[in-house]
Amino acid sequence: MTHRNAERIKALIENDKLPWQAADQPYLEGLTDERLVAFEEAAKPVQVTDVDADAAAAGAGAQTETANTETPAAEAAAARAATPKPKSEAEWLAEAPASLRDMVSRQQRADVARRTSLVGLLKDAANGAYTETELTAMPLDQLERLAKVARAAVPEVDYAGLGSGLSSDQAEVIEAPKPWDLALARRKGTAA
Repeated sequence: MTHRNAERIKALIENDKLPWQAADQPYLEGLTDERLVAFEEAAKPVQVTDVDADAAAAGAGAQTETANTETPAAEAAAARAATPKPKSEAEWLAEAPASLRDMVSRQQRADVARRTSLVGLLKDAANGAYTETELTAMPLDQLERLAKVARAAVPEVDYAGLGSGLSSDQAEVIEAPKPWDLALARRKGTAA
């Protein structure tokens, strides 16, 4: 038993402009007639009007009608050639404002310092599991996670700037009131 749209589906599969293959036949058989018509419309060659032909001849010289029926691969290659190549980091930084360049350079210096410190800590904590070259090749975020796991990045506590509650030149030492003093003062009526 043949499908009612077998010839249309066969034409869609054989068309080079469409991505369908023989393995897609069961899928295509399940589509509605409207959807098959849409695929057939997409596969039709582009018709060149007189206005388009005049504009193309004026802009790029004389073209033949065969040039308008390019293959999809040629069209994709032309589109890739027309898209600009993304800029490298150095090119982008050269065009960036000075404030951004300064911010990026500060962050890069901080990253290098942090990486150097983490590699030193992890090299000591790894007990030969990682070499210095392996650690240096790892991205910074991976080094941070590895340091957390190894508990190697626990910063030493810095007590600088912490002072006591009382200064050493304080003449009078203030003592906290004792509970019985408060009880006696309450009896006398002098407690607040």
